[in-house]
Amino acid sequence: MATIEKYETRAGTALYRVRYRTPDNRQTDKRGFTTKRDAQDFANTVEVSKLRGEFVPVSSGAVTVGQLGPLWLNRQRGHAKAASLRVYESAWLTNVAPRWSAVTIASVRRSDIQAWLADLGGHRGAETVRKAHRVLSAILADAVADRMLAANPAAGVKLPNRPPARHVYLSAEQLSALADEAGPYRPLVLLLGIGGLRWGEAAALRVSDVDWLRRRVQLTRNAVTVNGHAVVGTLKSGKDRSVPLPQFVTDALAVTAAGKGPRGPAVVHGSGRVSRTARAAVVAGVGGGAVPGCRPRVSACYRPRPTAHGRSPGDRRRRQRQGCPANARPAPP
Repeated sequence: MATIEKYETRAGTALYRVRYRTPDNRQTDKRGFTTKRDAQDFANTVEVSKLRGEFVPVSSGAVTVGQLGPLWLNRQRGHAKAASLRVYESAWLTNVAPRWSAVTIASVRRSDIQAWLADLGGHRGAETVRKAHRVLSAILADAVADRMLAANPAAGVKLPNRPPARHVYLSAEQLSALADEAGPYRPLVLLLGIGGLRWGEAAALRVSDVDWLRRRVQLTRNAVTVNGHAVVGTLKSGKDRSVPLPQFVTDALAVTAAGKGPRGPAVVHGSGRVSRTARAAVVAGVGGGAVPGCRPRVSACYRPRPTAHGRSPGDRRRRQRQGCPANARPAPP
């Protein structure tokens, strides 16, 4: 149980001291109470917090945010993606550390955090403000978990809204024209434009990830650039997905897969050129479903369909007479 003692300062002022034991059975005290009632209230609070398992040592609040920040960043290296870690480090060095490094965690107030975010929003974008808050809040949340703080002052702070994203979409004709102008990167443009893959997902795609018969790609990896170096990692847990593709996109990927092993890149090939014989063999054999006799130049036979509606029987027969699969449209001259 806590005990209350009266003492006098050198100036002769009478004050009160509370002696109590921490949960690990170490004796400590807190002094400076002007009235016995204030001292008794503090003693009661200590005993209740120990019973609830919520006791926070007073001395823990003397640790600064600058001491905890680098430790928190190091703990993220074990599970955070390389791109996420780079964002955390940038937010810490650029926005969080200059303001909070010298501040003790016990001195951090919610109103001060709100004022800091408002000032930061005056010359930074909404996303930058939200990232800075995320880092500071995570550092303080770890302090709460370690029983260094009773509560996280950054929780519940109002954040600026993200501006609505402006989406621009290409029509089927525009995407086809762009893919044709891309030359050897035509399969990559079609894959990004029709499959909806992110750039890092397409860059990390391997030949073994393409199911040629079912015309699907399995996304399991993501490629990012960190400090000028390419890093390939896994997608976030539970985010692996299979993306269906039209026949003409699968056939275009088959062109770049010619002569590669299962671990070879699926959308990039060295010189960007494959012989006409090899291209025809890949399309007919590996592509799965291509009609024999179709012209080897895949881009001459296929282009994206503007709608999902099927073609008439006469239209399909006309496509077959041109040497292309029945479900394809010939590219414009």
